[in-house]
Order: sequence, then structure tokens, then C-alpha cells
Amino acid sequence: ENGRIETDLYRKPTDRNKYLLLDSCHPGSQVKNIPFSQFLRINRICSKVEWRDAQYLKMKMLFLERKYPAGMIDSAMKRARAIPREKALEPSKAKTTTQRRPVLAVTWDPRFPSLQAINKKHWRSMKTSDQRCFQNHH
Repeated sequence: ENGRIETDLYRKPTDRNKYLLLDSCHPGSQVKNIPFSQFLRINRICSKVEWRDAQYLKMKMLFLERKYPAGMIDSAMKRARAIPREKALEPSKAKTTTQRRPVLAVTWDPRFPSLQAINKKHWRSMKTSDQRCFQNHH
């Protein structure tokens, strides 16, 4: 249109609503960020505001079908809408190797105690007792 390529979100006719259920065994923050990331994705893909808004409504219905609270969905939509498309399209700034932190990867279960709280409580003693854990990670 007018020498520009316009883009809209396309869904295959066979597309199924498989967004993660709220009661799944995933951290709450992860579940809460799914609607925001999907609305932000729409923001990136749809080049026209009217197409974006139509896709937002379709996405909202998909999340409502999966029993996401309307307030959570509306909040995520509002956050995504507040980000200008030009800003959303900018590549993310990857961390340099000097900014990387050590990673502890564990299986998550809601019955486990908070690893973040345990780590925070024992951080100083871990750091002073075993320097091998912190080599090359300043």
C-alpha cells in the first residue's frame, strides 16, 4: 500500500488454542507474562493500528477461553499497547560476556521452598566458602 509492505497476524484455519493453563505447574510469573508477550508479538507484527486492535480482541478471547482472568489480560494488553511499535521492533540488547551471571538451572515445583530466598540468605557464606563457584564471574 503506497509503496509499503503492510503486515497483519495470520492464523492457519487449523490453529488451536493451546496457551498454557493457569493451573499448570509453572511459576506464576511465567504464566502471567504469556499474555503480555503475545500482545507484544501482535504489536510487532501488525503494521496498522486497526489491525493490531482487532488482533488484540481475538487474542483476548483466546485467553478468556483458557480461563485467564480478564484483569490480567487487560493489564497485559495495556502494557503492550503502551510500547510504540517502532520501539517493539528494535532488536534487544544482548548481554555481553562480562555482564553474564552464573546460572543455576533446577526443576521447578510449586511445593519447593523459594530458591531465590535461600540464595539471598546464604549468598555471603557461599561466596566466601567456595571461590570456584565465582571464578570469572565478577
